[in-house]
Amino acid sequence: MKKIICILFAAFILTAACIAVCADTPLLSSDKSDNENGMPYWYPLDTDGFSDFHGENLPYVVDDADIMTDEQEAQLGAKIEAIVEKYGIGYVAFTDDDLHGLSPEYYSSDFLHFNGYGKGDGYGAVVFFLCFDTSNRCWRTTSINSCERIFNEDITYEIDETVDSTIRSGDYFEAFMLHADYVESLFAEIAATDDWTPDDHNYRYVRDDSYSEYERSGEDEGASPVMIVGAGLLVGLIGGGIRVSSLRKQMKITPPRTANNYLLRDTYTVRNRRCDYLYTTVTRHAKPQNNSSSGGSHGSSFSSGHSSGGSFSSGGRSF
Repeated sequence: MKKIICILFAAFILTAACIAVCADTPLLSSDKSDNENGMPYWYPLDTDGFSDFHGENLPYVVDDADIMTDEQEAQLGAKIEAIVEKYGIGYVAFTDDDLHGLSPEYYSSDFLHFNGYGKGDGYGAVVFFLCFDTSNRCWRTTSINSCERIFNEDITYEIDETVDSTIRSGDYFEAFMLHADYVESLFAEIAATDDWTPDDHNYRYVRDDSYSEYERSGEDEGASPVMIVGAGLLVGLIGGGIRVSSLRKQMKITPPRTANNYLLRDTYTVRNRRCDYLYTTVTRHAKPQNNSSSGGSHGSSFSSGHSSGGSFSSGGRSF
């Protein structure tokens, strides 16, 4: 009887442990359908009172947009795992095609927080998020907690410059590999420097809004479409002005001194000088404002705030 009780008790402990692990690592679930509250499968049903935790056995690549092959996921996952193990940071590659009504910044920071990607005493983690939502195709490098001071605006801008052309060409796997290379070299630099700060970093790309996007990237892109259209309009206006001036000089019409010369006397009489307009209304509409951002913008965005009960920083671009 005692053996049976011991066996049942052991089974209960193992079941409870499995439930606890599954509760802390929702990404291990094979069912990726949305929750009953309409949020993604990894989102908790109750976010009140959430606190950061260290997740166990978390995947290093979560390709919910399904843009990579199994071989690519395995190669990228092995690279990120080596970085995580060597430098003790939380790091993951994440793709999705639905933001569920959230901004990409909040969505990617929630992904880190709610899945327990934070490492160390400061619960630091970073995610490279590639979003294919039809209303907002973009990428974001989002960091939480202790990693925020590392991935500041200038570092994030340099990452954007590193992966920009590769993402726009459609080679998304290569972009993830470039991002991993950058993160690896960055943390190697941090590990080799005492009391490292972002000011110690030797930046390859310096953000300067006084220059055009082509001058900042150092690439010779030639004349932009705006310049070409502007030049065409200017040439057209000058040519049209010359032609109109030439035609005016050919006009030698002498107008009559008074308008009465056009009338045949005693054939036209104005009987009523009052005009009535029926059902006339005047409606005014405010001119619509265009607040949408350009899908091909090269400018990096950067934001910080609170999400999932913790802070975050995030920067990236649209494509």
